Amino acid sequence: MFLLLGLAAGAALGMFHFGGLWYTVRQVEPERAVGRRLVVSFVARFAVTALGFWFLARLHPLALLGALGGMLLARALIRRRVLRRDPVGA
Repeated sequence: MFLLLGLAAGAALGMFHFGGLWYTVRQVEPERAVGRRLVVSFVARFAVTALGFWFLARLHPLALLGALGGMLLARALIRRRVLRRDPVGA
């Protein structure tokens, strides 16, 4: 039960984290304040992801293990989608 809960939560956190990274990189314009946007995005994504993992770790160790698997699954899905859309960005 905890493993499945962690898997679902980790997948959601991973979609948020890696999807947000992909969105941020796609929105970068060379003339604008790129550094600030990237740093703010990183801090926000990291804070949400770390807080989610912290809650799952307090819930149960199996939830944390499932979250790691869900995060890796989300990374693979986002990577597959991005590479299909933009093969040059591999």
